[in-house]
Amino acid sequence: MEKNSPAQRLKSYLTKLKTVVNEIDLDKQVYKEGTKVNQVAYHAAQSANFWMRVKIMGLEFERDKDAEYGSEHSLEDINKSIDLAIEATEIFANKKLNLDDKLSEETPMGEMIIDSVGGGLIFITAHTAEHTAELTMIHDYLSSKE
Repeated sequence: MEKNSPAQRLKSYLTKLKTVVNEIDLDKQVYKEGTKVNQVAYHAAQSANFWMRVKIMGLEFERDKDAEYGSEHSLEDINKSIDLAIEATEIFANKKLNLDDKLSEETPMGEMIIDSVGGGLIFITAHTAEHTAELTMIHDYLSSKE
C-alpha cells in the first residue's frame, strides 16, 4: 500500500482505533442517551467494512446497523471487525481502483451524494477519524484522571 494513499490514511485511523479500544473501558458511556465506547468502536469498524467492501469494491459484507448501537460488543468482536476493515483497505490497495470511478449506486448523505470511489473513501475516512478522535479524547481524559 502506497504511503499517504487514501487507503493508507483510513488504515491509520483504524489502527489507532484498535490501539485505543485495547486501552479504554469499553463500558464507559460516550453519549447522553447511554451509548458506550464498545458500541461506537464496533460501529466505526463495521461502517468502514461496509463502505470499503460493499459500497466501494462491490464485495459481500453483512452488516446489522441496528445491532451496532443496540447491542454490547466484546473486545474480541471489536478487534475482529477492525482487523477485517484493515484487511479491506489492503484489498482495495491491491485492486488499484481509480478514485474517479463511479460507484455502482449513488448514496445520499444529507445534502451530499456520494457517487465515486474517491468520494466514498473521503466519507468513510472522515467518519472513522471522527469516531477514533472521540474515543481517543475520552481515553486521554480518563487517563489524566488516574
